[in-house]
Amino acid sequence: MGNHVIALGRQFGSGGREIGRKLGEALGFAYYDRELLTLAAKRAEVREELLADKDEKAANPWLFKGFYEGGPKVKQGQSAEDVLYDMQSEIILELAEKGDCIIVGRCADHVLESKHVDCLSLFICAPFDWRVHHRMEIENVDEKTAAALVEKTDKQREKYYTHYTARPWGLPENYDLCINSARLTGERQDHGKHQREAGCSLLHVYSLFRGKYRISTPVFIIQRWIFYRSFEF
Repeated sequence: MGNHVIALGRQFGSGGREIGRKLGEALGFAYYDRELLTLAAKRAEVREELLADKDEKAANPWLFKGFYEGGPKVKQGQSAEDVLYDMQSEIILELAEKGDCIIVGRCADHVLESKHVDCLSLFICAPFDWRVHHRMEIENVDEKTAAALVEKTDKQREKYYTHYTARPWGLPENYDLCINSARLTGERQDHGKHQREAGCSLLHVYSLFRGKYRISTPVFIIQRWIFYRSFEF
């Protein structure tokens, strides 16, 4: 049996990063998210700040600028976005060979599947309003600012994923498991809205965990999913 690799996609504000981190802790898997930017910069032999604002973004063809820095692994003249994607793709494949891990974003599902590396692909989503209020709480900003940030980041991620995979971002049939984090976390919203209670019937988890474990609920579901699939995974 090969390593267990989880490719985790997420809508901005859905709590995907936190779910991935908790899942990694629960399973004992290595967890890679923003670390992939640091590793890519080292591989390219460039300063991380040169690539930081290119992470999970597709180049604008109308504002193309060739990248002529870095070491021998860099294809000179590509866009910085393409250089970063290439470096991260190589790293993702190496990490999958190294051991059990969770890889967040960076088209990891496509990168692994294109090289016939078996992985469990997850997508974490939530309603737009829920994600806006979630970001308001985290960043202490007003609703208008949070809404603009959620919308902008989602568009960037969608453009990025579609550009490099040639398939729609967030389409359920492209993933092994999609989770609506707003339905599972049971978090209370104090913004003039009713309490958002979980209603998931999958594995009857909600009946066991109502209002108690919050972020642990989706983690538990994913754990069970991996367990039942492990006979083939």
